[in-house]
Amino acid sequence: FPDAVPGERLKVAWYYDYSRKSHKSQATPTIIGDTVYFDGYNASANISRRDPYIYAVYTSNGTEKWSRPYDNITWYTFTADPRGGFWYKDTDPLTHSGGNKLVRFSEADGSRIEEIDMKELLNDQGPYRNRPVMPGSDMTIFGNASNPVMLISANYFGNAPGKWVLAVKLQYNETTRTS
Repeated sequence: FPDAVPGERLKVAWYYDYSRKSHKSQATPTIIGDTVYFDGYNASANISRRDPYIYAVYTSNGTEKWSRPYDNITWYTFTADPRGGFWYKDTDPLTHSGGNKLVRFSEADGSRIEEIDMKELLNDQGPYRNRPVMPGSDMTIFGNASNPVMLISANYFGNAPGKWVLAVKLQYNETTRTS
């Protein structure tokens, strides 16, 4: 549109104001079908006042499909699962709070379908085994509904040895890892 008037090039199709419940969002939104899924929480140094939520909003008009409170915030990408639902990384890298797990939620209502504890998944018996294992900042899932595989990185917090790339066979919860 090189001849378009500058104010007419881009227009807001819709917006969803989540400020009545949350002040901030860190995770990359994910679109599945006709819905966008994202997080929100209150920017407070006091973890008990963060009040994290997960939101589902229709892409056609920006109206809320559902919202639900959740235990911990995330700073990471939501990822669609070919079996249905989406994954959320339950970790706050600044406060080292959260469950340090991956959680799969239902698209329909946000209920929890499945959880993967990063520490249990890695089962590392080395000298840093008592430190929290943090999932990486991004994940991707390939394959299909009968054979989905999640690729994700993980590491101990800080400069401790122990950094991995994992391929998790979600259907059977089997893991292949590289260090």
